[in-house]
Amino acid sequence: MATPRIEVLTGPVTALTLSAETPIATSGAGTLRTINRMRFSLKTESGKGEAFTFTNSSVFCREGDLVSIVRARGRTMPDWSVVALRNHATGQSEEISLALRQACAQKWLSARLRAGIGALALAAGYWIYLALTPPAGADLLPVLGLLVLGFPALWTVLAVTDAYWLPRGEKREIERVRYEIKGRLMPLDVPPPPAKTNP
Repeated sequence: MATPRIEVLTGPVTALTLSAETPIATSGAGTLRTINRMRFSLKTESGKGEAFTFTNSSVFCREGDLVSIVRARGRTMPDWSVVALRNHATGQSEEISLALRQACAQKWLSARLRAGIGALALAAGYWIYLALTPPAGADLLPVLGLLVLGFPALWTVLAVTDAYWLPRGEKREIERVRYEIKGRLMPLDVPPPPAKTNP
């Protein structure tokens, strides 16, 4: 199972800028939607600042708010992907679902490639068996028949099992990552101020 690495960057928001853009429709009658972008830098405990941009985010940030950005990286991913944002000052959070699914994707060899490898292995093993079994000498015809018939049979079986098991494995991995993210972010939330009491 492909388990992604999780990285949490926490720090105060600096250099915050908010912008809104409305694209111009070039043809046809469509509904124009405003694109809201939130850009800010996050200064982590290491002192290194990183810039981030969020589009149409449901999390509102102010300058100086303590926020955490969660990044994930699957085994086959070339770089980190942002999968969650949490504002510890307000308790708001947002999950980037597409990035999370990509990070948790179960990256196996394709069913066709595994079927080809399996068919070659079966044919080679059968050829060795024929070569060592008296009378000496291996007939290539049954070996080729096993290769020709074994490949589509293995391909079908592997494709069916992948279609059944891979989505379930990815779903379990996504839930595991969500649980880990929640456990790492919740303790960082800023407690609300104590309620005022009348003297």
